[in-house]
Amino acid sequence: MKLFLHPQRYLLQLCWFFGLTHRLHRIYRSSRSCLNQKLRESWVRTAALNQRIQSQINEQETQDKRFLSLIAPTGQESKRTALLVHSLSISALPLEAALCWALQKAGYDVVVLSGREGDKPTAYFRHIGVRHFISWEDISLPMETRLARNRTPAITTPKELFDHEFNGIQTGRYAASTALKALRIGSLKLSAKQFAKMVIPCLAESIFFAAMAPRLLSMVNPSLIISQDVGYTPRGQLFNLALNRGIDTITWNNGHKDNTLILKRYSRNNADVHPVSLSDASWLNVREMQWTNKHRQQLLKELESSYADGSWYSEVGTHFQSHMHSLDEVKKKLALNPKKKTAVIFSHMFWDATFFYGEDLFEHYQDWFIRTVEAACKNDRLNWIIKVHPGNVVKNKRIGIGAEPSLEIQALDREIQDLPQHVKLMLPETDISTFSLYQVTDYALTVRGTIGIEAAALGIRVLTAGTGRYDQKGFTIDSESSQDYLARLSRLEKIPEMTDPERELAERFAYGVFIRRPLQLSTIRLGSHRDETASPNIKITAKTASEWTSATDMIELYQWIMSADEDYLSQVRR
Repeated sequence: MKLFLHPQRYLLQLCWFFGLTHRLHRIYRSSRSCLNQKLRESWVRTAALNQRIQSQINEQETQDKRFLSLIAPTGQESKRTALLVHSLSISALPLEAALCWALQKAGYDVVVLSGREGDKPTAYFRHIGVRHFISWEDISLPMETRLARNRTPAITTPKELFDHEFNGIQTGRYAASTALKALRIGSLKLSAKQFAKMVIPCLAESIFFAAMAPRLLSMVNPSLIISQDVGYTPRGQLFNLALNRGIDTITWNNGHKDNTLILKRYSRNNADVHPVSLSDASWLNVREMQWTNKHRQQLLKELESSYADGSWYSEVGTHFQSHMHSLDEVKKKLALNPKKKTAVIFSHMFWDATFFYGEDLFEHYQDWFIRTVEAACKNDRLNWIIKVHPGNVVKNKRIGIGAEPSLEIQALDREIQDLPQHVKLMLPETDISTFSLYQVTDYALTVRGTIGIEAAALGIRVLTAGTGRYDQKGFTIDSESSQDYLARLSRLEKIPEMTDPERELAERFAYGVFIRRPLQLSTIRLGSHRDETASPNIKITAKTASEWTSATDMIELYQWIMSADEDYLSQVRR
């Protein structure tokens, strides 16, 4: 059985990345349910997406030729093997080729998990000396294992799904995460028929790739794996197995602004830690560094300027449409009661990486969101603002969803209906930047969102509803249970402001995350176009081969790979 509709065509493999596997496609054709209709619409939208991607490929050809003339094989003798898992993004090829170059410089023979011979990624990687390629389709499985794909366990509830494991791999969680993303839903509480039709096939795929992962590792025998987006099938199963076997595993992600890269090394000891966090060693380093008003002002400038120029998490276009506003303008626009303190509920993307970072007080992001809004409706001694995640705008447009309300709005309409006067709703299209909103915020509520780091550093009291990122660091209020959390919301206005020592801890943590964790790129420009889908804008800035090989960012990259450090952490800037 082929794993993809057209295995020789790289672009159509992107369909699988968006959760649109051929199994799900076959499911929607046999069903007339409302959610299956969403799958049909997603399939059409993905066809349009592929056309846009092909257009980007054509536009990038000139840049590709220039890039390939700059970067060349390192000539390093390799005794160890590294497996680089290609992200399936054409635009990310220059960055991933740079990662390959750094791996070679660090003494690794690189194997790329990608497409087949002759496709664009292979040409890129082969130019810099990569000789070995492998795809999931190259891995043959016994017929009985292939047939087992269609004989999944009799699972009927989300809890049974979450608890399912196959050979020590969390297949149920990867299936749940992949299903939420593919279907763009916030909860797996579906009818038995819907669950069987749309979720169980994701479990079958999860088990299938969990069965293939050991064979892949046996064929490659890597001592290091580097990948992105390890919360979904099939990268998640490979990541999980690698950690179980003690294989050094690195993830890379875009930083909080353009031209920055976040690198984290994982093991069994930190498997559930968010990639944009501080390891124990990094946190100790940041706590013990000299702290002056100069550092504080540097942090404030970093936050404010990133919001002001729209580069704050530009990969999802979170602030392309927003602007900086004065305190009075924000108060006027939101019609806040000046006699009351203000609490802001910062929503999460319901379907995005829900199940892998720490432990949540609530079943999922949607459950936390609704329960928190219900508590807000009951406490009229505060102004409450519901801040719908701005990433909804771009991520919806990427798959062709235009006017359809975000999942947060749909959940409010379904569960809450009418909001009381003291609860305001900020839509994702708002022109008020989050940084401007902080001016009127006394309390910030989140599970573990990045805003918790920002807000606390600005002196705002933060209440968390989950672990795995910055809880228990001394500057947030963390609850032991959902009941404890909701009880705090019922008397939120009585919780005192942050103390000076708490705020300094928050500032130090934010400095570590936003100033010292990102690798500042100089040889490659890593950003996004200011268009409706925040399409990648990755360009080569190095002008000569020697400029590439002597660049600070490339040197720091391969030196960190050679280290045993969990986090890439830059030196203190004075």
